[in-house]
Amino acid sequence: MFNQSVLHGEDLNWRVPVAAGFAAMTFAFLEKGNQKLVMGVTWIALVTVLLARTDPKVPSPTETLLKYWNQK
Repeated sequence: MFNQSVLHGEDLNWRVPVAAGFAAMTFAFLEKGNQKLVMGVTWIALVTVLLARTDPKVPSPTETLLKYWNQK
């Protein structure tokens, strides 16, 4: 959400924070049963969101930060 809205000036997509809230509630519930599994899925999701493009027109957060890093 920060990558698209702030760094690239795209319109705010409200589906993202709503989906993140539902995912957080689901993982909090599932964590009671199998904490290691939920933590593993959470780390995989975090790495995927940082490396993959969610919108083909907008670079991923990692691509954006590397672009800024290499400009200096």
